[in-house]
Formats: sequence, structure tokens, C-alpha cells
Amino acid sequence: MIEETILEVKKRGIEKIAVFGTLGTLNSKVYEKYANHHGLLVKEVSPEDKQAVMDIIYNIKETNNLDGSRFVDILKRYCNPQTIGIIACTELSLLDIPEDINTIDALNVLVKRSIELSGAKVKVSLTFYQPHIVSKQSKAISFSLKTCDGVYYPCII
Repeated sequence: MIEETILEVKKRGIEKIAVFGTLGTLNSKVYEKYANHHGLLVKEVSPEDKQAVMDIIYNIKETNNLDGSRFVDILKRYCNPQTIGIIACTELSLLDIPEDINTIDALNVLVKRSIELSGAKVKVSLTFYQPHIVSKQSKAISFSLKTCDGVYYPCII
């Protein structure tokens, strides 16, 4: 998942990353190891922003609140055409991130690459749309997938 994400960043011609995830992921420096191995630079996220991202992650876990405005504000400080933000946490993957912010979701890379490695073709580009919690007890998540041709498919997981 990590190396595939780094390889996808390289394919896009971007030379610098900023990683957004849990403190455990960030402190392990696993993304940085692969980035360095593949010649990418790493833009360090400030300790204050790392803690803010942790707070956002735990707020999602505890309240199921998917308001991503605080996270989007943080992304805007680091992501630009030269630097891509790596979304490295499944809770953060639930947030609606504007398309004009240069990010890549490691979970999406994993899904796409898994399909390719299975021998199947990725048929359409999918985008999560309007994710929300269906039930706090079951932690079911309802969302729609939007295909590249604009068709929406409702899903529950």
C-alpha cells in the first residue's frame, strides 16, 4: 500500500509529499522511508498540525462527525502543485476533500492496485460522494460512488 502510493506519486511527476495520518503512522516514518528510496522529498507537518489531525481522526471515531473543514484548512497549508498530501488513514478517507487540493488517498491506491493485480481491469474512476454514518452502533457507513461519467451508485459498508 505504502510503496504503491509512492509509485503513484512518482507517476504523476510530483517530487514532494506531506503525510497525514495517525501519530503512529507518522512516527514510524514508513512513508518517508519509501519516499527517500524512490527519490521523493518529504515536507514535514508541524507538531501542532499532526496533533490537530489526530484530534480530527478521533473525533470521527467518537462522534461520526464527517465535517472535514478543519482538515481541509490543514491540507491547504501543505498541498500545492509541487507537494501532494498523502491521506494515510481510513478515517480521513471518509472526509470530503475538494478536488483542487493536491492529495492522494492511500486506500484508493490500494483498491485500484489490488484490482489490477487480480488480473482485472479498473473499469471506471470512482470518487466517494457524501459519506455518512448510518448507525453508530453498527458503524455502518453509507456513501455513493461517482463514476467518471457522473453516475452515482449508493453503497453501504
